[in-house]
Amino acid sequence: MATASEMNEIERAGAPQVLRYLNRVSGRAKCRIVASSTISGLSRGLLLATFNAAAVIASEGNVDMALVVAFAVVLTVHLVSKYDSNYQGIRLVKRTVQQLRLQLCEKLLFSQLRFVERKGASTVYAHISSDITLLGQAAMVFVQNIEASIMLFSRLFIFAGSR
Repeated sequence: MATASEMNEIERAGAPQVLRYLNRVSGRAKCRIVASSTISGLSRGLLLATFNAAAVIASEGNVDMALVVAFAVVLTVHLVSKYDSNYQGIRLVKRTVQQLRLQLCEKLLFSQLRFVERKGASTVYAHISSDITLLGQAAMVFVQNIEASIMLFSRLFIFAGSR
């Protein structure tokens, strides 16, 4: 049984390996996901800036239709880019999980059967399959966190520029 410090070391070593693996298997989808996530994050920051500008103008008793139109356009861009980012991310994760399961089956076919028989094929497959599913979920969270970071940085720059 691994100690707590060994588990922390394994977890720290595992994250770069997961990122390298995802980088290797993502191919062209990676560029599209990054582009969509960047557009989504920036447009979300612009939505906040537009909303804040409209609130300032409304507090003075005025209405600026240009801000309403800008808000609608930026909202449309945000929704489309967010949908595309999520859709491409889900496709990538499903394809990656499928490839990992096929590789798992291939390795099981050529492995020493004594280990598989002793542990039970269903037990071995269930444990590895749950790890593969966890990897897929982590990949989606990673994409969502990148998008949130971009939104925060864009909002920070917009806020700093308005001062």
